[in-house]
Amino acid sequence: HKIGGATNRTETFTLLFDNYKIVGKIDASISKTDTGKKRIAEIKHRVKKFLDNEYDVIQCECYLRLTDTDECDLVEVLKESLGEKKKSTIIEKDDERWQLIKQGCSSKANQLLKFIYDTNIKTRIEYLSGDEYERTNILDQLCDLSDGSEIDELLEENI
Repeated sequence: HKIGGATNRTETFTLLFDNYKIVGKIDASISKTDTGKKRIAEIKHRVKKFLDNEYDVIQCECYLRLTDTDECDLVEVLKESLGEKKKSTIIEKDDERWQLIKQGCSSKANQLLKFIYDTNIKTRIEYLSGDEYERTNILDQLCDLSDGSEIDELLEENI
C-alpha cells in the first residue's frame, strides 16, 4: 500500500488475534499531514444531524491499527435541501482505547466460541427464541471470562 496513493475500496486490511480478527476497508487513501503524520479518512453520510458517536471513534481506532496510521479524519456529511454541511474531527491513536477494544472483542469471541461448542440444546433454543437482552444474558452466563483456559480446552476438543 502506497502512502498518498489511491486506495481501492476493495482492498481489505486485517489484524489477526488468538480468537478473532478485525477486518476493514478505509474510505480514502493514506496521506501525510504537514507534521509528517500518516492520516486516513472515514466518511459518514448523516441524514438528520451530526453525531458524537462512540461507534465511529471505535471504528476509527480499529482503522488506525489496521493501516498503521497516526490519525483518522472522521468526516461527517449532512445533506440538506440547500446543499451539504461537513464536519471534520481528527481521531488520534489511543493505546488505552485500543486495549479496551481488544478486550471487548476477545470477551465476545470467547462467549461465542463457548456458545458454539456448548452441547446444551435447551440453551441454544432459549438463545434463538430470546430478545437481545435475553441473548446477551445467556452469553454472559455461559462464560466466566476471567480465565481463558476453558475456551482453550473447547477449541482443542473441537478444532
